[in-house]
Amino acid sequence: MVARQQTKLTETSGPANANLALRFLQALLNCAIAQYEKTKGEHLIAENPIHRLSRTRVWNRDERRRTVIKRHQLSAWYVIRATSQGT
Repeated sequence: MVARQQTKLTETSGPANANLALRFLQALLNCAIAQYEKTKGEHLIAENPIHRLSRTRVWNRDERRRTVIKRHQLSAWYVIRATSQGT
């Protein structure tokens, strides 16, 4: 089920966004597992289902950007950066 949802997210939002969404869900579930119990000593969620992606090694591969700001573009970049930061 987790792998199927990952495939859907990858198709609709792209690999990086799918990974980001599932990492967020993984953190949320880890928090819930640590915080909440059904009964004394028994966790409400037995296992984080997102861990299956790591065990089966099916996380999307993150592709790094390979673009750089060229020297002649730096002055415009500094202007945009300064105005966006309000300085």
